Amino acid sequence: MDETPKAPGAGATLLALIGTRIELLGIEVREEALHVQRLLVLGVVAAFVLGAALVMAGIFVAAVFWERYGLLALGAVTALYAIVGIAVLMRVRSIAYRRAGPFQATLHELEEDLRALREK
Repeated sequence: MDETPKAPGAGATLLALIGTRIELLGIEVREEALHVQRLLVLGVVAAFVLGAALVMAGIFVAAVFWERYGLLALGAVTALYAIVGIAVLMRVRSIAYRRAGPFQATLHELEEDLRALREK
């Protein structure tokens, strides 16, 4: 008879636990979406502005050295753009790999719940 009251209590506890974890997952999904949206908007704006600045800088360098070193100036600017572009891509890749996977808090809490349930 003692087990009958425990079962409804355990079931309610389990449902509450699942509900809490689902809420946490929902919060993390929203946070992840906002993070990705922010990164995309800032990345597009930065790419546009920096692209325009680089084009203007390239034209300026080519114009300054055109009479004496025209093709060499264009080649140097192109090489500089390529080196900077590769460095930026490497940085983006590094940031993407270092970031913890999405939903880490939810996974951690679920692991803790499973560990607690196994101990009982």
